[in-house]
Amino acid sequence: MPYETEVVILGAGLTGLSAAYHLKQEYELFEKEQEAGGLCRSVCRDGFTFDFTGHLLHFHDNRIRNLIEAIGHIFWVSHQRKASIHTHKTYLPYPFQAHLSGLPQKVICECLLELLRTHQQSPTSQPPENFKDWVVRNFGQGIARHFLLPYNQKMWRIDPAEMTFDWALSMIPVPNLEEVVKGCFNQNEQEYGYNQTFYYPAEGGIEVLGKSFLPSINRVRTGMEAVRIETRKKAVWFQDGESIGYQQLISSIPLPELVRIISDAPAQIKSLAENLRSTSVFCLNLGVAREKVSDQHWIYFPESEYPFYRVGFPTNFSSGVAPSGSSSLYVEISHLPGEQIDPDRMLKLTLSKLIDCGLLRESDLVISHSFLDIPCAYVTFDSHRQKSLPVIRQYLQTQDIHSVGRYGGWEYSSMGQALVAGMETARTVNALVAA
Repeated sequence: MPYETEVVILGAGLTGLSAAYHLKQEYELFEKEQEAGGLCRSVCRDGFTFDFTGHLLHFHDNRIRNLIEAIGHIFWVSHQRKASIHTHKTYLPYPFQAHLSGLPQKVICECLLELLRTHQQSPTSQPPENFKDWVVRNFGQGIARHFLLPYNQKMWRIDPAEMTFDWALSMIPVPNLEEVVKGCFNQNEQEYGYNQTFYYPAEGGIEVLGKSFLPSINRVRTGMEAVRIETRKKAVWFQDGESIGYQQLISSIPLPELVRIISDAPAQIKSLAENLRSTSVFCLNLGVAREKVSDQHWIYFPESEYPFYRVGFPTNFSSGVAPSGSSSLYVEISHLPGEQIDPDRMLKLTLSKLIDCGLLRESDLVISHSFLDIPCAYVTFDSHRQKSLPVIRQYLQTQDIHSVGRYGGWEYSSMGQALVAGMETARTVNALVAA
């Protein structure tokens, strides 16, 4: 090997940056893109700052708050979430299941009766078979049919019956029967969900978080894509032919990609990793010459007539991300990996549908538009993932490889959880190298 280091880190997203910050050993951090940050980056266009779709910070863990305070002087703006759902030609507060009052009476009656029937059924000790089963057991057929199943199928691009339900336990609020009934009469003032409060930088977009690590990190080498790993030699090769040896390897690159480039991985491990699935997101960013297009932070769209599943409003996170007198929107359209989306056609269709639902006016002037396509945005929670992940992780551990973070761990996690994953992995690696 030309040179060696105690720890190699692949991927300079939040997990990799946090790991580097907390390591006590010599390390080298490599990133295939031309800048650090991973998906926690921002792009500037026509005076607007857009993130790689919505990225918001939550301080549920004091370790996150302490780390953010230690790495830099970022002014964070605190927000109480304003989120809604557009369905049946109206807007409801989030979550759907707790705010049914704005729906047509027939739909309210259907949702409530089906929920009551579910509550009257004898409880079973058998766990739900899949995500669809979990939804129906908790909410009844009505709420399932009118929102939870179509929305999740639209976003994940997979039949809910093929999904496991483990991810939903912390992500989907389950109000009790009394709260649902109150919601039918606009009497439910309870707040729900993990993201009731969130934080966003006052200036610069979300990329200021990743950049705040850089003065404290010894070295980040960008434009360095790992193309081969040999576990027997404990070495990584990059696209330019350079190589480096290591004692411990930390990776936050997508797990299937990591296993693919391990040249001496067993065939079984490669096969398991190849069949892990994900959903891609095509993000259309819009700048509009009108203030306060919406007072919401984001809006969900479950119905199939709208190509997008969610629309967010960065100017409601921070006024510093757009020129005065304007609004910005990010519009999220999910698709299967490899599926091509025609940007011009999608722009035309999206603008038409944003007018249909009342967010935009015919007279609105779009002064900026751009596209981002995120090939691995959401990990697919299916039975294959559930069975394969422990086997793949066990193999990697025996090879001194720590695959962590949202994509390295092949999980659903927030920015804060990514920071904690890097922190905890560094602590583990510190102990292993010192032993």
